[in-house]
Parts: sequence; structure tokens; C-alpha cells
Amino acid sequence: MKKREQIWNQLLDIYNCNTNYEEYKRQSRGISESIADIIKLDVDRTFILGGRVNPESIINILYVYSCYNHKVRYYQSMQFVAGFLFRVYEDETKVFKALVQVIKLFDMDDLYSNNVPSLKFYLHQLNRLTHMYRSLLVKHFKKQEIEPSLYSSTWFMTLFTHHP
Repeated sequence: MKKREQIWNQLLDIYNCNTNYEEYKRQSRGISESIADIIKLDVDRTFILGGRVNPESIINILYVYSCYNHKVRYYQSMQFVAGFLFRVYEDETKVFKALVQVIKLFDMDDLYSNNVPSLKFYLHQLNRLTHMYRSLLVKHFKKQEIEPSLYSSTWFMTLFTHHP
């Protein structure tokens, strides 16, 4: 096992994640067509060249997650988090368990819900912190008419894994 994988296992407490990937994978065959189409579209345009990320595996993981978590199902930007985790684990079952743990441990159910209450809270915190510690930057952004949500929403939604 690679050192990076060992560290993530400890951080995410993977060994105490008792979700059965194969069982949810069987259930995912009945996924709604609209969710399946959105997942496939997002993954295909995110991982055009593949690289160390297998797009089909990411699609499978996100299908399964959408069956596992009925509150969230799928939310655009989850493919970035799943892709990052795939680079760590390179195994669908482990990536699925890691994704379950990430969303649970970082309380991302609210972040990946329709009215994104957590995102609004995080943007408010970022705004307050930049006012407190980087007031010149805030003034410059105001002068340029740049709102924090323009550049930071993606950071929070992808857990800083998306770098355009």
C-alpha cells in the first residue's frame, strides 16, 4: 500500500466505513436516466484525456453514490472529488468508501443540496476573513467588481481539487 493511501485511510477512517459497494452497484443499475446522463456528461467533459483517472470508474462510483445517498444523489462538482480520490486509491470500492467518508466527515450533504446552505456560509466566512486579514485585496476586488463567489465557489464545491 502506498504511503499516500495509508495517510488518506487514516484521515478518512476508511476501515470503519461499512458500506457495501457491490450491493449498491447492483442497485445502481436502476438509476434514473436523467441522473445517469448528467453524471456521464460531467465526467466525460471533466476527464477528456483520462490520464491516471479512469472515466468509466468515476461514472460507476458516482452512479453507486447516487443510490447510496438519496439526500444528495449527485451534484455537479462531485466528479472532481471522486477523480482526486481515484488518483489516491485507483480502486472503485476504496474510492467509493472514501467519497462516503469525505461527504460524511466534512458534512457536505448540505453543500451538495439544492439551496447550498453550507456554500453560502463558507462564502460569508471567506468574505469576513478577507476583510479582516486582506483588506487591501478586498478593496481591489471591489474596485474591479469581483465578488468572492466568482472565484471561490468552485474551491468549496470541489474541496480545492479543481484547478482550471
